[in-house]
Amino acid sequence: MSAGKLAASGTPAAGKLLGYDGANLAWQDPANAGLVQFMPAKEQLSVGDANGTAPMINLRGGSTCCSGPGGHTPAWFKVFQNGSFVATGNLGIGVSPMQGKGYRTSWDSYKGAFRSGYADNEWDDANVGFFSWAGGSNSKAIGLYALAFGDTNQAEATSSIAFGSGNQAKGAASFTAGAGNRVCDTYGVALGNKAISGGPILADGKCDPDTFNIRGLGAVAIGYNVTASQDHTTALGKFASNNGFTGTFVWSDGSATQSADTFKNTANNEFAARATGGFRLRTNLAGTTGCNLPAGSGVFNCTSDRDAKKDFRAVDTDEILAKVRALPVTTWRYKDEASGARHMGPTAQDFHAAFGLGADDRSIGMLDEAGVALAAVGGLARELDEKQARLDAQTKELRDLRAENDDLAARVAALEKAFARR
Repeated sequence: MSAGKLAASGTPAAGKLLGYDGANLAWQDPANAGLVQFMPAKEQLSVGDANGTAPMINLRGGSTCCSGPGGHTPAWFKVFQNGSFVATGNLGIGVSPMQGKGYRTSWDSYKGAFRSGYADNEWDDANVGFFSWAGGSNSKAIGLYALAFGDTNQAEATSSIAFGSGNQAKGAASFTAGAGNRVCDTYGVALGNKAISGGPILADGKCDPDTFNIRGLGAVAIGYNVTASQDHTTALGKFASNNGFTGTFVWSDGSATQSADTFKNTANNEFAARATGGFRLRTNLAGTTGCNLPAGSGVFNCTSDRDAKKDFRAVDTDEILAKVRALPVTTWRYKDEASGARHMGPTAQDFHAAFGLGADDRSIGMLDEAGVALAAVGGLARELDEKQARLDAQTKELRDLRAENDDLAARVAALEKAFARR
């Protein structure tokens, strides 16, 4: 390497020459000890094998703190000819690569953490969890293995994940995506907008750090303005809330327009659903068999279409009536019904034994019970008709006898009157 070549390539006046190949120059700047700088005079072309596995850049650094090859614990930065690159490091060695606000893409080998985008103080060392990832704008991943991506998200616990905008994942192994959601519990899920899993929520809209993970284990909130704040609760739809109860499921349709319309659970371990357009339950593939609860109604309408039925058999209404008369009907209470309310009716075993209807002898179909009642009413109506016919005949006979008696009485009176004149 000649001085002429160096001068022609624009070698800086000060600095230690590290290498020169006639086109590319590298030197060490004495003002920045240890910093290697490159000033290529033209595009640097590096051609290797068919897979481009040879490195174009191959830098090695280390720390004097620890033993290793050459007395260092090394880290590499390599850029390969196919465009791949790798940056290695050593956990627990070094400091955060950058503090404070700014735009950047950084790899923090000290914590095995990756950041890309913009941050104010969210990516300062105190806010970076080991093995965490954060990207976008002002998103924070404090927890171990945490992931936050988007805008102003916070993943604050071990394995917590937050995507979207303005979400907080406070609980361990929690997940949130959408906007303005809160997950304050372990294993919780909040998706949508203003969905809350666990609690309580402070006045500033954040999870209470002092009571974190006290309630809401495994709670799921999906939708808009939905709350599942207690253990093992699920809230779905729009304006739905578990209302402080545990083990519940609540679903609300899209009819509500304000928080005052929130549909709420009323007891622990309750299933509650609101569908102002009605409920439609189907039990066959074609969707033609099942029950409907129409909008605004309190009456189920179940399939009874003639075209949906087969194997018709006539019934003897007199026989049905006789069986109904013999059927034991009592009042009773369900063993597990919380209210202790009394009910009236036959047992499924007696009903099945008498009529042979239904899927088993442990339940009574509503249509079967209604059918038996209608048949019995028909039998009773025929019995009453027969009795009425006999009564009508007897009444006619009595009227005829009365008319005949009246005629005889008149004739007797006439005879008595005739004898009296003599």
